[in-house]
Amino acid sequence: MLTVLLAAAGPLPPILPEIGAERPPWVFDADDEALLEAAQFGAFKALTSVTAYGGMVRDSTNSPVISLAGVGFQLAALALAPEHEWMTELEAETKALNILQEVLNTPNISKHGLYYHWIDATTGAPRPDWDGVSTVDSALFYAGAIVAGSRFGGIVNDSVTQLLLAADWSKFVLTDEVSGFPSGYLSLAWEPDNESQPTGPGELMPFAWVDAMDEERLTVFLAQTQLDPARSTDPELWWSLRRPIGNTPAGERVVFSPYSGAFFRTFYAQLFMDTPRMGPDNPAERGFSARTTTDFWENSRRHAQLHRDRAISNPNGLPTLGETGWPLTASLSPSGYAVPGVFPITQPIPGAQRPEDEPNPGGTSPNDGDGTVAVYGAAGALLFDQRAMEVLRYARNLTSPLVWNEPSVGGFGYRDAWNEGDGGWSAPKHISIDDGALLLAIENARTGRVWSLFHEHPFVQIAMERIGLTRSSCVWGGCPEDVDRDCVIGFSDLLAVLSNWGFNPGNPADVNQDNAVEFSDLLAVLSAIGPCQVGELPK
Repeated sequence: MLTVLLAAAGPLPPILPEIGAERPPWVFDADDEALLEAAQFGAFKALTSVTAYGGMVRDSTNSPVISLAGVGFQLAALALAPEHEWMTELEAETKALNILQEVLNTPNISKHGLYYHWIDATTGAPRPDWDGVSTVDSALFYAGAIVAGSRFGGIVNDSVTQLLLAADWSKFVLTDEVSGFPSGYLSLAWEPDNESQPTGPGELMPFAWVDAMDEERLTVFLAQTQLDPARSTDPELWWSLRRPIGNTPAGERVVFSPYSGAFFRTFYAQLFMDTPRMGPDNPAERGFSARTTTDFWENSRRHAQLHRDRAISNPNGLPTLGETGWPLTASLSPSGYAVPGVFPITQPIPGAQRPEDEPNPGGTSPNDGDGTVAVYGAAGALLFDQRAMEVLRYARNLTSPLVWNEPSVGGFGYRDAWNEGDGGWSAPKHISIDDGALLLAIENARTGRVWSLFHEHPFVQIAMERIGLTRSSCVWGGCPEDVDRDCVIGFSDLLAVLSNWGFNPGNPADVNQDNAVEFSDLLAVLSAIGPCQVGELPK
């Protein structure tokens, strides 16, 4: 299988992890486990204890609006509550059901079944003066609802099913060429012509999700959970998303976004989608030779390394940044909301057409911001690099500025962000999507439970099949002897060794990686016959 994957990958070297590389869930020591549990509990309290219309969490502390994306994270948090004993089963299920029913029964907050980004925190009315009907925020809402539907089943999942089947994603597909792109991409949002008629006439924003970063992939994926193909999108849209290529200072190739180098762009989808067990996809098999074969978990690991290296080098001498202050991502800052980020060095793609296959040059200069570090970014980085734990420990113990409010005595754990310049600053507000991302990222780093719940849902399984994605029980590449990467070491792996006999550096059949496929590799496979269970998630 892997040999075929590499052969079919086209002219572009694939982005693959080292065989046998460890992947989450990780094993933490007792002190780190206690810290992570407390951090999750604090974020859970921030998402559930101070609520607004319909029991929904506000976009941020005392905000006049509710973010539907934040509500998605709130629903996923409720799905995790019983196992952590944050709430009883009945309490968590009842709250999730009430929220879903409020969303379903609140008038004028959706268009074609997708939802306004923001609704009023007091009345539940849509807020088109803030933003329109957002495809990515609807996707995040649906993803969290799916986790709750899988966890509680019954009438909670009936409500989730009602939501998913009401979504007409086809109405958000741009039918005209946008900025040189072909038609067929999903618009970022729909906006009404008249804000006083929020579900009246309107039009799609002429901006599309075109690159294969996490917001785009999650949005395109969730469109396939609509069971009616006429109300969904073309499954090939997943494969047509561009994959711009860059090189990091460490010499690693990455797929990146030319529009933002903020770290959240590399992990949001993976709060739900189990990339450690999905492994690489292969656009060349679908006719997209200018899109590189990519293991998106490995791609994000390389981005985490890029952000860490940038923070340590800190060429602008900014406060906070360093081994205990990374990655760079969107958050509150002393001067308002900021979106710093890091870019690799853009590399041309052989045979690519612009802008269909790769972006036009320019616009990718690093933006280190003012040195503010967001804690949820470090939690997201923990999915890919265990050194992010150093950031979480450090922030927990800071007193100037104070970043931690102890959950056991009523606090909400980590504040959104901090900056150690000018006497120190920490965010005075909590942001729902940041608390939610922190909680889910830590859960997957510890147990993988969000991944399991998301992929257990039958609509997610249908979407995987439609697009042509697979998910194994073990982590991809977890056992070197599993040459064909199917989580079973058997006859097919023996056959792969025999078929690639001889001097063959880099071939997956070279189990012991000595540049030759020979008797020692055959013996290694024979001695390991049976299932590969590396990285299997608990049921």
